[in-house]
Amino acid sequence: MVLALVALLVLLPLATFAYHNRSALVQRAQQVTIFAGGKGSDRPASTLAQNILKVAGVFVLGGDANLGDNVPGRPPLPVVLMLALGAGLVVALRRSRRAEYALCLIWFVWLLAPSVLTEAAPSLRRAIGATPPLALLAAVGLAWAVDGVQGLAARRKAPTALGPVLGGLLAVGVLGYALAWGYQYYFVDWGGDKALYHEFDAGLVELGQYGAVAPAGTGLYYTPAALGDVLHLPLTWQVRDRDLRSFDGHWGLVLPPVRPQSSFYLVRTFLDGARTLPSLRAFYPTGRVAHEVHDLSGSTYGVVFAVDTSASPTLQIQNRIAANFDNQVELLGSNFSQPELRAGDTLTVTLFWRATAGPTEASHTVFTHLLGAPNPADGTAQWAGQDSPPFHNSYPTIHWAQGEIIVDLHPILIPREAPAGEYRVEAGLYTPERGSARLSIIGPDGKVAGDSLQLGSVTIGR
Repeated sequence: MVLALVALLVLLPLATFAYHNRSALVQRAQQVTIFAGGKGSDRPASTLAQNILKVAGVFVLGGDANLGDNVPGRPPLPVVLMLALGAGLVVALRRSRRAEYALCLIWFVWLLAPSVLTEAAPSLRRAIGATPPLALLAAVGLAWAVDGVQGLAARRKAPTALGPVLGGLLAVGVLGYALAWGYQYYFVDWGGDKALYHEFDAGLVELGQYGAVAPAGTGLYYTPAALGDVLHLPLTWQVRDRDLRSFDGHWGLVLPPVRPQSSFYLVRTFLDGARTLPSLRAFYPTGRVAHEVHDLSGSTYGVVFAVDTSASPTLQIQNRIAANFDNQVELLGSNFSQPELRAGDTLTVTLFWRATAGPTEASHTVFTHLLGAPNPADGTAQWAGQDSPPFHNSYPTIHWAQGEIIVDLHPILIPREAPAGEYRVEAGLYTPERGSARLSIIGPDGKVAGDSLQLGSVTIGR
């Protein structure tokens, strides 16, 4: 009864969360199961058979390719424990009428099922729940071997003490060998792999630690990070008590408001964030790299770029506008990647926004349109366009801080059928959750001056 009550108390908050977040309960399972969306789901029966063999073979042949859990491709147990496990399985099967042995077998097979039923088998991480019954079954096998040695000594009429001594030596030898093997495997072969630095996001932890000890009031920005991306939790956990603002630097840059404190950019330059640092240096010539993070091979993993107190960004704006959108957002101007293009090229429109009122109540979407002569496809003047929240939705308007300047990139693919000529580029904002209603542009006299803005023109040639 007590155990049942404890189990109910543990289950209650989890069940409540599952009831209110039903999609979260099954979403990941639906993504990886071989019976729904996982790899091999087009042939579930054959995939299931292959996975059973892979999971059974992982203890003998190895095969898990995930560096984060083991030495890729190598068995996770030494040969002596493999033999003990095999013997334990046989003994448990022969004694399966007894509840304790049946429980071990059911427990072991049941908790191997997550690896069997999902893609990327064999996965030691998904089979982690089978570790306790595995240890129990290996112990059963070892105990059977020790009993066998003692029984053999008794049948050979050896001295009375010899059987227990030989049995003890066998147990100590097996466990000693397993201990030495485990040390070599996990602390030398696996633990010495320099790639574990990236596998466990040690660089993100160091970047976060630097941000966590920054002086109070320091502005903290992290890039690149998609909105709500859990892959960056090692960094965000370090600065959990600070106002950390993250965005994806592939789609633009957030420039902090002029403030009495410095601002730090925590930039992961390894692999996907290298383009942000040159952009920061262009906007802040007096900025500096305050800290560098290097991986175990000496390569730069990330940097902390410091913007000094009261520093203003150097804005190179081609088309200056200063348009007020519903007293919420101001468009300072725009840049075009090139004034002349050909059909099939991509025109990148860079918009310079200023958050005049801080976070907006609703998330607004930016639209950029390429307008020309009537399009035969629909009779309108629009030939191409790109609609998305700022930064590909990695820094929506509901997160903007008052005074920030948001450098927002919008690529427009020129259709191949677009005729040569001069085209106009327009932009604006609308709110999807309010029926895609556009934000009005407020003129200097306080009157509405439309809901879209002409940014300039480009020429498309052949």
